[in-house]
Amino acid sequence: MQKNDSFRSKLVNGQLLEVSVVDHLQRLLPGYTVRCTNQDHSSLEREEFSLVDVIVLKGDHPVLGIECKRSSTKFRKCGEINGWDGDFNTPLNNTSLRKYKESQFPFYVLNINQFCHRVFTADIDTILKSRHDMGQVKESGVIIYNIDSSTWNCYEGNVKLDTVLLDILKKERLC
Repeated sequence: MQKNDSFRSKLVNGQLLEVSVVDHLQRLLPGYTVRCTNQDHSSLEREEFSLVDVIVLKGDHPVLGIECKRSSTKFRKCGEINGWDGDFNTPLNNTSLRKYKESQFPFYVLNINQFCHRVFTADIDTILKSRHDMGQVKESGVIIYNIDSSTWNCYEGNVKLDTVLLDILKKERLC
């Protein structure tokens, strides 16, 4: 029960970022539909959109997905918990990586590290080429890898979400 409560709490906090990404993308992409996907484990939509948090649609066709990650854990605490360093800062599980790779549309992971005032972004090709640790195996058999984001786009300091999203949209020629 306690694990479920912790999961729900993290989900609510994570959805704050997702809602913000949707708001910004709707403003930047008039004429497109932008929304959060249904992340319930039994959701067909979750599978349809390759587990991605935010989807951009042109009509009924997905043209972009954004996976939202946010960490407020201080670097030292992060190291105490799992030995991660500043570059290895994006946890992704093996199921997600497989689904991202199978995706029929481009998508990006957006990782906000509040504790170091940095935002990291990468597309699937960059993610798959990034170094990762040996992974931690959960009781369910899912392996959580910590991905090295030193080769990802990095924004430091007081960066605005619009700036990060505009760079992604330009790369995908959506604006």
